[in-house]
Amino acid sequence: MATPAFSPAFVLRSTVAFGFAALLAACGGGSSSESEPLADAELISRTMEASGPAEAAATAHYARLSEVRAKIGLGTLKWNGKLAQAAQGHADYLAMHREAGHEQTPDTAGFTGVSIADRVRAAGYAGQLVQETKAGGQSRTAAEGRERMDALLLAPLHRLQLLAPEFDEAGVGVAAQGGPLVTDLGASGNRTRARERRWMYPYNGQAGVGAAFAPGTEVGLPDDLPQWTGTPLTLSGFLFSMVSYSAVALQEEQTGVEVPLLAQVPPGEIRAALVFFPLQPLKPATHYVWRITATVDRMPATTVAKFITAEAAAAGVTD
Repeated sequence: MATPAFSPAFVLRSTVAFGFAALLAACGGGSSSESEPLADAELISRTMEASGPAEAAATAHYARLSEVRAKIGLGTLKWNGKLAQAAQGHADYLAMHREAGHEQTPDTAGFTGVSIADRVRAAGYAGQLVQETKAGGQSRTAAEGRERMDALLLAPLHRLQLLAPEFDEAGVGVAAQGGPLVTDLGASGNRTRARERRWMYPYNGQAGVGAAFAPGTEVGLPDDLPQWTGTPLTLSGFLFSMVSYSAVALQEEQTGVEVPLLAQVPPGEIRAALVFFPLQPLKPATHYVWRITATVDRMPATTVAKFITAEAAAAGVTD
């Protein structure tokens, strides 16, 4: 494992914090200016049928994200056919040109819009806020669809985007022959109703958490992170929340052994979300507990989450 490039003063039980400017740069993002009703269960079925043999991967990818959001208290997503249309168009474009980005080149085959904002607008989507994530690889089965979502959620910048409470609807696309899974998220404009105003990940009671993460697999993270860390821990609120911390710790639950965390900002500094990088990969199949005393939108609280790592290590996602 590579030696961390951090100054010893920053190898603390504290946090690396990023503003959402970095988050939005990690994946395609933008805004749209129209409105339309949510699609129903029949529409998701018809849309998925159009994607051919890979429909199981797309359906499972979407279902896994909706499942995780429900477990942390955000509620399930609603399928939106116009977001799915935009996502499908980009998935087909990527497969056709063997590309991996979030933008398209005008006047090329399969072109549906340069950016995510252009593509959802062309599809007739009306929400004011949209985001796009992409999971690489060849996804053809339901198991692969779920695995690709878990890999995205392991990467902190993608995770913060996928779990942002403002987003309440989504659509997923994948090329018929298999390929990258494209998820377009949208905010319908309906009032967000969530039980809490802060969300921890890994969340309390989560099992099968990846024990290791390779920061180099996610664009937008600092270059001086170690080659391998433990699974990143995140605390977030709404997209434009003000978040700061005063204390944070990660421990093995049974032994009480504390895992040092990498920090780049001092306690008290305000960010839109906080990311914690364990100094080394976590142990597989081990119970951990992490707690943080933090202020989110002027509301201080100490929250605790217990989780269990998976038996096999994970790496993350290249995007």
